[in-house]
Amino acid sequence: MAEQPLTNPIVNLKTLGHGYTGIAVRHALNQQDGMGKWMYVGRRHLGGGLAQSPLANPYSHLAQANAQHVATRDDAIEAYRHWLWQELRAENPMVLNVLHAIQLDTVLVCWCAPHPCHAQVIS
Repeated sequence: MAEQPLTNPIVNLKTLGHGYTGIAVRHALNQQDGMGKWMYVGRRHLGGGLAQSPLANPYSHLAQANAQHVATRDDAIEAYRHWLWQELRAENPMVLNVLHAIQLDTVLVCWCAPHPCHAQVIS
């Protein structure tokens, strides 16, 4: 019997190549070998036709991000950890529903990997 991973795999959407838009992004994700089920966990991405995930990080160290600005990537991850805990304590149904949908074989898709990111908190 194969050993199950301790965390969900995380894939950077940029690894699919630039130029994907709209349905092509989802199609490219669906065509990745071994991807199986995937879940986008980022902020709204107009060019990629991706709606904002209820698990998107509301904090970012990037000035151009549509998010509350913090000083560093580590600060954004720590602020996210606190935010997610608050959402869980408040029993936010949107957050809980999405978290319950994540299974062991769900690949989390974001823009940061392999850099540290909020998807690691989720996985």
